[in-house]
Amino acid sequence: MEISNFYYQPEDFESFKNFILKTEKEFNPPISDRVNIDEYINKLTNEAVIILTKNKNHEIIGTACFYCNPKDFEYAFLSYIATTLNNQGIGSLLVNDMIAYCKKLGAKGIETQTWENNNNSLKLFNKFNFEIVGKKSNRSTETNSIILRLIF
Repeated sequence: MEISNFYYQPEDFESFKNFILKTEKEFNPPISDRVNIDEYINKLTNEAVIILTKNKNHEIIGTACFYCNPKDFEYAFLSYIATTLNNQGIGSLLVNDMIAYCKKLGAKGIETQTWENNNNSLKLFNKFNFEIVGKKSNRSTETNSIILRLIF
């Protein structure tokens, strides 16, 4: 499969928005059940670093959205990672590029959260040696979030 990673540009907005609207429903619960999805997308495009994986037709097939400001926070925070194709190496490609970016800026590491039953995410983060550093109970569901951290 011919794929490449790119950093988000303003001209990517519509395709990025459509990708988020398509993939956020796969989260349990969907992100749109927890926050205003348009505000969330605007926050990502205005404040986060966004890496897009595109296929040879320049269609977005994966994204990692994270906040990395080592001057204010020791750890970058991965807010959103999703692909439309599982087990194709897209998530690994995104995490590799995110790690390189955060190291270059001088972050101490990366933190993220995922649902304790999200086996695909846990498998991906374990592959990169993220460690579980805590749990967070969720009032709206009976599923806990797991807090993961990778220290460089």
